[in-house]
Amino acid sequence: MNVLRTLLARSIDYAGLFPPARLSMSEAVSCYASYVKGPDNELLGRFVVAGQRLGEFARAAESQLPHGEQSTPWRVTALVGSDIDSEREQILEFNAGHTAMSELGHVVCDSVEGRATTAAEIRSIRESFSDLSLMFVEIPAASAETLIPVIASEGAKAKIRTGGVAPDAFPQPREITTFIAACHRDEVAFKATAGLHHPLRAEYPLTYEPQSERAPMYGYLNLFLAAATILSGEEIEVAEEALMESDQRAIEASHSFLTWRGHRYDEPQIRRLRESLFLSFGSCSFVEPVTEIRAMGLLP
Repeated sequence: MNVLRTLLARSIDYAGLFPPARLSMSEAVSCYASYVKGPDNELLGRFVVAGQRLGEFARAAESQLPHGEQSTPWRVTALVGSDIDSEREQILEFNAGHTAMSELGHVVCDSVEGRATTAAEIRSIRESFSDLSLMFVEIPAASAETLIPVIASEGAKAKIRTGGVAPDAFPQPREITTFIAACHRDEVAFKATAGLHHPLRAEYPLTYEPQSERAPMYGYLNLFLAAATILSGEEIEVAEEALMESDQRAIEASHSFLTWRGHRYDEPQIRRLRESLFLSFGSCSFVEPVTEIRAMGLLP
């Protein structure tokens, strides 16, 4: 297996409901169903849906979900907002109704994502979902030094927003690398989201509109490389260089190694990266991240 498949295994959380794609529920569910059955399905992560829309998702997906005791369930991550108690009940009801033997189909919401800007908000979210091992708390990138230790103390995971549909939605490179370094220091795994449907940093349209504004966007491969440098003990300045890399010729992938400008990461290091630090990234497209990295010649 090419080391890129190890790096990207189950890494792309499909967020087709969200900007800039903004698909309808039926469209997004149909896309996800096709990806589950497609040739690159081992790269596919969870379906991303707002907690308040779980019922709508269940109705749209019923005819597509796997059935039977031996079936592999679809996995869902739910975004929760201010009405946490209500959303918790919806998630519990959803999971109870979609077990392996359910006539409704086999799917599990085993991950929850919420936003917080203070330590008190982090503790409140975590307490509400204490029975879920995958609880991601999205914090402002600039608050990593103060809030990542709180996330660590609560046994939760972290989440960083790395872009959006406007230029000012993108955090500064040092904010991202500081966030990653804080996660590594405090042994907090994280996921990322927004503006990550391309492999490498470059200037891209911010939406799918014909006259969309353009801006520099981080690539998901940049983020993986930045995390790999930090995990291997490199200085944060090296991680920032990796985050800003835009030349695909600087990166090579083989059966056993991922190499970037003389820095080499073997498969055990890649597995450690994926298991202990960088868990997944959200993308409103599954096709773009896969097609573009294959066009670079890195993914067979």
